[in-house]
Amino acid sequence: MIIYNNIWLANLLIREEAQKARKAEAISINEQKEIEDKHPVGFYSPNIFIRIGLFILTCIIVSFSIGLLMLMVSDTNVIDKWGFSFLWGFLLTSLLS
Repeated sequence: MIIYNNIWLANLLIREEAQKARKAEAISINEQKEIEDKHPVGFYSPNIFIRIGLFILTCIIVSFSIGLLMLMVSDTNVIDKWGFSFLWGFLLTSLLS
């Protein structure tokens, strides 16, 4: 099931091909601009500063959530067991990949 607009996805591929052709100097800058005008893409794409800010905010939220969970289970002496560390390592590795 594709949740994105199929026309926007096709236009994105066309724009990428036009960019590759421009880098290979197969088309001119004007032709690339015409292609981009004829094939608009309506996806939201934040600038680099917003992306970096969202990444940092996500890291802070995740670390606070893990810290809160560790505080809740610290009295149960479950942290002293080897399986707890293995479980957290497995969960974090699977979440990051």
